[in-house]
Amino acid sequence: MPARSPGSSSTLRDEKLSVNGAGSCNDYVLFIADVIRDLLSQRAQRGISESEKAVINQKLSQEVSKIQSQLKIPLLTDVAHSKYFDDLDVACNVTQIVTMLGEGQTVYPDWFRNSINNVSSGQLNPQEFLNSYYYLVDEGSIHSITESEPELPSIPEPPPIQETTFDIVEYRLHNGSVHSKSKYNVLQSYLNELDSSNVMWKLQGAGYTNQEVYDFYNYVLPSIEEPEEPYVYSECIDVYRLSNGRVTKTRETVGYQTMADYVNVQHLLVRACDSVILSDQEVRDYYGYVSDVPGPEDPIETTADIPPPQEKRCYLVRGIEIELTEKEVGNLILQNVTVTPCSAIGGPTPEPSDVPIEIIDDPAPPTTEEPEVTVVTPTEKFVVSKPGRFTMLDMTNTNSWVGILLGGILAVPVFSSILSKRK
Repeated sequence: MPARSPGSSSTLRDEKLSVNGAGSCNDYVLFIADVIRDLLSQRAQRGISESEKAVINQKLSQEVSKIQSQLKIPLLTDVAHSKYFDDLDVACNVTQIVTMLGEGQTVYPDWFRNSINNVSSGQLNPQEFLNSYYYLVDEGSIHSITESEPELPSIPEPPPIQETTFDIVEYRLHNGSVHSKSKYNVLQSYLNELDSSNVMWKLQGAGYTNQEVYDFYNYVLPSIEEPEEPYVYSECIDVYRLSNGRVTKTRETVGYQTMADYVNVQHLLVRACDSVILSDQEVRDYYGYVSDVPGPEDPIETTADIPPPQEKRCYLVRGIEIELTEKEVGNLILQNVTVTPCSAIGGPTPEPSDVPIEIIDDPAPPTTEEPEVTVVTPTEKFVVSKPGRFTMLDMTNTNSWVGILLGGILAVPVFSSILSKRK
């Protein structure tokens, strides 16, 4: 509380100072008021738990009790009310006036003693007490004892200097854990105390990292030994694969199980990454691959000059049933061999002959000038007759008779033409 010197009524009238300035409330009360503001700000933050609110409310109750112990009158306003700090300002002014009147250096009416008692017990509103006090000072009923002496010319006092306040954040370190705390309207003297106590702080809006706080307090984080990871086998390999004659190589980093599967199960061609690169032919040889495309030294076979296969049928040749094509049947007939379709055999199959059957693809032409007559029918027997020989078997062959008749008919015009030319 600032010292008060005796003076005129105007001096008593100007003894009004506020909590927000440097006045009626002493520095201790001002400091506690800042603490209460900080606690109220923390309680209003979002996301705070109920347990944290309970701790803050307990601290608020303790700080309010400290302020009440410094006042001469009870402060009944709730700390959460918006008028709390205004009422605290009034209570500080009343406390200062009551303290001054009790020092015996001021004259005041006897009945004003009741007002002092009533405001101290809470029966009189502090603002009403101040209004009465300033009224009596203005009319001269309250004045200093030395006021009757000749008044010396007063020297105007310089206006009070408004001290600058700051909003800061304190950083403290406890067992390796960084704790930050916001504070508002802090005086320069408080900052000097923090500096002398080697406490880290910074103006709000620009914070520190945890590492910066560690460096300020010369704290070294304990090293945490990481568990050694178990050894895992791995190897870089080139895997050669073959698909339809096409070679592909892939580079992989595999473990033991994958390597065993490639080599023992899939039987793939595997080489280390730093080994010599294999050629495509070496990979094909490993997998036993043979290309379907002939090489340049192998002639390419074509079927352009090969006639299509002829259909074979069953024929009886010298008592033996043989599958023959039409060409083979013709060749046998040119060799004077009797060939009979199996379907034309009505009776029992004749006994096989001991003479071997030789099928000649291109038999030699007959040496006689007379043509060989061959008649082949799919439903009757084939009979081969030599020139100059006519058997009874030929008489049973209808086609033979038809051939003879047709030959005779065709021969008549030929002979007639020859005879006419000779004449």
